[in-house]
Amino acid sequence: MKNQDIVELDDKTLSKLTSKKAEERIAAELQIAQMGDKAVDALLVALQRGAKCYHKSRRVVVGIWSALGAIFAVYIVVGLYKGWAHGNWKMLDNWSGFAGFLGAGGMAGTITQSHKNAITKILEYDDIRITGPLLEERERSDSKMRSLLEQALIRLLPRMTASHASLLNREQLACMNRALKSKNSEFVVAVLKALEQVGDDTHLEAVEGLANMSPKNPFQSTIRESAIACLPYLRQRAENAV
Repeated sequence: MKNQDIVELDDKTLSKLTSKKAEERIAAELQIAQMGDKAVDALLVALQRGAKCYHKSRRVVVGIWSALGAIFAVYIVVGLYKGWAHGNWKMLDNWSGFAGFLGAGGMAGTITQSHKNAITKILEYDDIRITGPLLEERERSDSKMRSLLEQALIRLLPRMTASHASLLNREQLACMNRALKSKNSEFVVAVLKALEQVGDDTHLEAVEGLANMSPKNPFQSTIRESAIACLPYLRQRAENAV
């Protein structure tokens, strides 16, 4: 679909999906419903827009925390000097808590309410095109939203065929690799099922690791069996890529 054919969904409309005023929520829902088949395209564009804002805010936060980290490093050096030279270790009493604060903050980014609403709304659609974007959203969402995303992906991933490979970019394929480390066994199995169709040589090492693991419970056994089933497809594509 050409860009000019996509009906835009602005952040104001998306934010109203969770408005405290019922009339605003209804109006926003109605506007999206009236888009018909174009709603998915508009929501995908909104997700892209939200992702850009997230990465921009993340860069700002990382920059701030990097500066604070530099200050913290000077603080530690001064504290060590005072401790060794004068036996005064008071400056270092709370350093570990501050270090943890720096570490957590350095990984932060901001997901706006309109972005969250776009994610929640697009989960209502059973469209295979949303699979890649959902894989990316999973990695920057909180635990509650991540659970909802995984439920949707468990439904969508096994439906992927080789013809859907073009729907996934390199980052989304990398997301699938990282998804194999999830503690949600049903989700991991769904990822492996999709990799049979759209995976490539970049997934080979991770899938081989799962196929060669020693299962400690029935869930791990299921993952191992799925990985073993997936391997021939990945190996064949790896050979064809040479």
